[in-house]
Amino acid sequence: MDARQTPQIGHGRRSVGGAGVGGGDVGGSVLKRVRALLFANYLNKHADRIYASVSGHDHAAVRMLADRLLGGQLKDGFTCRTLTLKGWAGIATKEQAQAAIDALVEYDWLIETETRSGSRPTVKYSLKPNVTADLL
Repeated sequence: MDARQTPQIGHGRRSVGGAGVGGGDVGGSVLKRVRALLFANYLNKHADRIYASVSGHDHAAVRMLADRLLGGQLKDGFTCRTLTLKGWAGIATKEQAQAAIDALVEYDWLIETETRSGSRPTVKYSLKPNVTADLL
């Protein structure tokens, strides 16, 4: 750190929240970005609760399932049972898994296919090819 970047009380060389004279406050800029990301995450959690109360969907579970689908952690043709066997937090039970799947079907993210082999039908789900994280 040179003399231009050294904070000095009463000389006005650095502003409290902005860039300093002579090169800028890079560390402060990074800190502001980190704080903004943490605040956005905080707001996102509250938005999930609000959306869940209005729509009846657990948006944290839906978002987590969507992220896992986009990340390739579930192959096309998965079933509700396949999903519950993963044991992921928020979708560990059959009811939670089916609710998250139903929400993504409703949001037009998944293709639902019913097949019959024997006496019971099996419903399989595939990710639509045109979905992106921007849609959620």
